[in-house]
Amino acid sequence: MLFFAAAWTDWHVRRVPNRLLAVGVCLRLLLFLQELCLSGRAEAVRELLQAAAGSLILLAFFLLAARLSGRGLGMGDIKFIGTAALFTGAHRMLVILFCGLLLALGASFVLLARAQKAGMEKEGRTALPLIPFLLGGLLLERLLL
Repeated sequence: MLFFAAAWTDWHVRRVPNRLLAVGVCLRLLLFLQELCLSGRAEAVRELLQAAAGSLILLAFFLLAARLSGRGLGMGDIKFIGTAALFTGAHRMLVILFCGLLLALGASFVLLARAQKAGMEKEGRTALPLIPFLLGGLLLERLLL
């Protein structure tokens, strides 16, 4: 549900509310408590630490990439990737990112072809919301793996 809510908001408003991401982090902590009660303590703690470490690594990487690229990624996208990695794990999040970026690339080609067919001049950059493509990447990853 976090992916769907974030994708809808990003598509329509081009922003990802911090409240939504905070709810996602709190939900993951509640799920961690459930895992702690149902499984062994060591296993649940290990999973939480792995998810948190992976999330922090992805956050640091994408913060650096955003800083170096200038305007490529928004902070909402970066925070969302970190939050989503708490649920999926860093390794699955990388697959989701790859699939989502491929979908965004395909959409970019379609938009470019439509603009050229219509004879439109290049007026500057057209920003696409990333999170809806990450949702597509998640669905694609679930279908493929």
